[in-house]
Amino acid sequence: MNDPWQGHYAGIVSRAGAFIIDVIVVTIATSATLFFLQALDAMVSSVPVGEVQIAAEWAAVVSMFIFLVYFVGGWSVFGRTGGEALFGLRVVRRNGTRVHFLRSLFRFFVFFPSLLLMGVGVLWIVIDKRRRTWADIAARTVVVYDWGKVPELSGSSVGPGAVDPVG
Repeated sequence: MNDPWQGHYAGIVSRAGAFIIDVIVVTIATSATLFFLQALDAMVSSVPVGEVQIAAEWAAVVSMFIFLVYFVGGWSVFGRTGGEALFGLRVVRRNGTRVHFLRSLFRFFVFFPSLLLMGVGVLWIVIDKRRRTWADIAARTVVVYDWGKVPELSGSSVGPGAVDPVG
């Protein structure tokens, strides 16, 4: 595919759309997992499912674990989450190479606090010339348009003026 946007930094609209899709996917996965755990507890306890409740603390732990596996796993294994794949986005290091597990994990733990701080860390995309969030800056990553199946972007596959190997 010869797309002029291939390798260019992704903007706030496509990134927000991808994030919304990701949150929907994780919400469905979390709901299904919590229902399964509730049903399992009911079977083990020999009581109706409606009489079993998952403690809020455990629900929060399960939810965060699913968020972590989904995002960190997506970034480190595929270079993108499901929502990012739908929008043709890929998370890469500033030099265009793939993001590995520890960098993905660090990016995850910086992203959510920057989202919670009234979104300033995420809205930074509008100000930054490379359209990075605070998590991207901290983890030294960028999000680029990439509709290809290539696991890594090489210097020859990014568009003109896109991923900057030094910056």
